[in-house]
Amino acid sequence: MSFIVLVSASCATTSLSRAEREQQRILEAAHRRAVVAKTIESGSFVLRFENARSQAGRPAQLASSQNYIAVHDGSAEISLAYSGRQYGTRPIAAFIINGKVSDYRLEEDASGTPHRIRFSIVQGRELFRFSILVDDSGAATAVVNNNKIDMTEYSGYLHLQ
Repeated sequence: MSFIVLVSASCATTSLSRAEREQQRILEAAHRRAVVAKTIESGSFVLRFENARSQAGRPAQLASSQNYIAVHDGSAEISLAYSGRQYGTRPIAAFIINGKVSDYRLEEDASGTPHRIRFSIVQGRELFRFSILVDDSGAATAVVNNNKIDMTEYSGYLHLQ
């Protein structure tokens, strides 16, 4: 009889541990949501990208340390690899853009997530349009449009300090 009581008591302890772990996961997710929202709403953030897909569907894996969008105080530094079709005389293998952000908009759906960021940058005579979606976990998808390239989608994450 004492064996059954012992097993029963150890199951209750394990169940309590699971409940505590689940509560901890919920609290961590809520904290992460708040940090992601605060970072995006500040207008200063860094997105790092690990994958790209051109409009033709050609996937490419990227080095996140070299493929990023950094926005800070109305300016942006962008470094993104490119492997899609191009419409022009000069070959394009990457975008290295440093410039002033224009038409910056932060949009949210009714629930407040995910966050959509839209902005444009003029580099020389070229207009680049960016549409970025960041979810509560910090996962990010960016779409880059320009009249000399195929629309390209990059996926990665919001870099949190």
